[in-house]
Amino acid sequence: MRRSRVIWAVVVPLLLVACGEPTLKSDDFDGSAKRLRKEVSEEQRPELDDALALVRRASAGKVPGTDAFSVDGMTAADVLAEGRRIELRQEKAGIEEEIAARRELFTEADRLADLGVSPPAADGQGYLTFKVHNSFDQPLTTGSVRTSVALPDGRVFSSEDYVGFGRSLQPGDERAVRVQVTGEARQLLPAPPEYEVKAVFTMVANAGTLVAKEPSTDEIARAKAAIKEAEKELADVERRLREVG
Repeated sequence: MRRSRVIWAVVVPLLLVACGEPTLKSDDFDGSAKRLRKEVSEEQRPELDDALALVRRASAGKVPGTDAFSVDGMTAADVLAEGRRIELRQEKAGIEEEIAARRELFTEADRLADLGVSPPAADGQGYLTFKVHNSFDQPLTTGSVRTSVALPDGRVFSSEDYVGFGRSLQPGDERAVRVQVTGEARQLLPAPPEYEVKAVFTMVANAGTLVAKEPSTDEIARAKAAIKEAEKELADVERRLREVG
């Protein structure tokens, strides 16, 4: 009699586990998913199907914002809850990507300004010469340079002109370039020491394909407004993520 009780003490918990709520299995996702579908109402099955598809992709690391994870042991309720979290994390990742892309616009002018690595020297023929270091990750063949001459009284005369690099300027290479100034700044060259002469790239290209371009004032204003709205959306998504746990 005592032995019988011991056997039942072991068997009953095993039976309870075997007959418990169905869960997902990574080695039989489709089969275990079918068992999960039987645990929810007809009305919930479309939502569960969507969640299962999302969980399957996310568990393999194929959904932005979610690292790969194991699905083993997930119940239907777990799948539905995780599906909502994955959707929110995906939305969050998308907004963050948009913000990052728009913020890159602000750095374009700085990256272009960094191309010039020596003060421009002017001759009497309206030419500027200065060294350029290609800090971009692709070759450069042409560009546009804005030459500005600032007078002590605050007036600024400028000109924007084409420049060719001759043979391609490869990433990391440095070379002296010569720019013919054609606008109003030309009349002030060579400038006396009290004048401030600057030469800044406003655009560079590689064989006709744009590599970088200085954003306009309107473009910067639109980007700032878009970032502000995106940051509001991001805060809302993060709030909803905290709520679902």
